[in-house]
Amino acid sequence: MTDRTDIGSFKRTPTAPDKQTLSLGEQAIKGFMGGADPEAAAAPATSALPATPAPGKTLEARESNLEQAVSSVEDAPELTYAERVKKYGLSVEEAVGIVSAIFDNGWYEHKYQLTPKHSVVLRTRTTEDQDRVLRRIEGDNPQFPATISHILGKYNLASSMIQFKGIDMEKLEWKEKYDFVCKLPEVLLHLLTNKLFKFDQMIQEVVSEGAVQNF
Repeated sequence: MTDRTDIGSFKRTPTAPDKQTLSLGEQAIKGFMGGADPEAAAAPATSALPATPAPGKTLEARESNLEQAVSSVEDAPELTYAERVKKYGLSVEEAVGIVSAIFDNGWYEHKYQLTPKHSVVLRTRTTEDQDRVLRRIEGDNPQFPATISHILGKYNLASSMIQFKGIDMEKLEWKEKYDFVCKLPEVLLHLLTNKLFKFDQMIQEVVSEGAVQNF
């Protein structure tokens, strides 16, 4: 009896026997006789199962990705002095002017506009200012980083703030300036210490390696 032809020119293909009905040994023999790899033929069918990474593979992949990320950073071209100070909106000439002020006057100050009506003038600190805050920290021996950060913020702000809210703070004793800082609203203290942090970062970048070559 001949096969009947379906619609078009396609003929029915005899249904292949279900491999799952064969034992593992029979599957291995059948695969070997057909020229397949005996080890592959002997393996149970797992195509329907989700792929599970071998133990350690995920960790190894993460370590590899981390190494590649570190390598890419190390291989990145080093920024020039002009590119570094440009991050703070400064030209090389302006950065050199800041360095000159520190060398010639012993300090540099900068005005930050906080609101349309309010501004603050910050000045670089002295070694005496640093010694003062270190003595306070060593004396109190705080146990938490947040406490140290809070102390540093108030001491440094009291030492750096020159003008604020129409007050000429240069005329005040340091203790008076510190008391003034301690009475500020918390949200305002946070705003001012953030400005001071950015100011300090700018100064560190300006006097970093590469500054001397610009004189």
